[in-house]
Amino acid sequence: MLRLALIAIHLIEVLLYSWIYSVAGGGWWVWLSTVLFMGLTARAILIALTLIIARVPLTPPGTTLAAFAAEYYSAVRLYSWDALLGAPRLVAPTQTAPNPFPPILFIHGFMCNAGFWRGFLRFFADHWNNYVATIDLVPLHTSIDDYAGHIDQRIDELLAVSGASSCLIVAHSMGGLVTRSYLHKLHAHHKVAGVVTLGTPHSGTVLADYSLAINSRQMRRLSAWLTALDESESAATQPPFAALIGTHDNIVAPQECASYRLADNTYMFGITHLAMALNRQVMEWTLHSLLRIASQATRTSSGTG
Repeated sequence: MLRLALIAIHLIEVLLYSWIYSVAGGGWWVWLSTVLFMGLTARAILIALTLIIARVPLTPPGTTLAAFAAEYYSAVRLYSWDALLGAPRLVAPTQTAPNPFPPILFIHGFMCNAGFWRGFLRFFADHWNNYVATIDLVPLHTSIDDYAGHIDQRIDELLAVSGASSCLIVAHSMGGLVTRSYLHKLHAHHKVAGVVTLGTPHSGTVLADYSLAINSRQMRRLSAWLTALDESESAATQPPFAALIGTHDNIVAPQECASYRLADNTYMFGITHLAMALNRQVMEWTLHSLLRIASQATRTSSGTG
């Protein structure tokens, strides 16, 4: 019953937002405001349901309410304004002397686009003086393995323009699984100096049971695809990973499924799934993780570590 309710609410929201574009005639503003109100209410109900299904901590109540508010704001913004504007495919360093560390490729997750990273790009423009790039994962619904060639092409473009021999990857949600699949499928470990994942369902999520898309099915708990991917990976070949787990993640559930056995795992209290895109603490943690990974790679390559 809960599954049907979740699917129905999502469909209603999509239909209501679509209705905006067909509204015409007298009193259009009344219809528009009504549709917007109903759509935003549906989004609030949807987030509340995911929080319940994901069994996020309910205490202290103030933290849970703040987490709900942050997720609601992030969802509305990321799926409207930021998604519509998108993000630059490439941002060049602002100083003449680039950062000695590798360039960065940002990879978004399920049902998003590069606009997800608009906040991160502004932050890293001030804190990472090297090239940063984004990518749009298309089509939206296909096997996660199918993105490997697209990722490889984008990394080659980034390495060519930056002159670097490898890059760093920051990936949100499904983007982390896209990265792991890419590394395994194309044996591309030499092109990636390190990876930071944010809210990636490394061990799957129960929320994936509520979608029939092929990439969602691959993200189900204990799916054959996830099991095969995990068995194919080795600490001897995998680049350094850092994984962030939000204690209030409403999409990756159980929340510990965002941890990765080959990563340095960090739990961050009160952080939900989409809110990671706009949270300053998450951005700072990502920066520090990348600096640590890049420094480690530099010491290893020079033989001093």
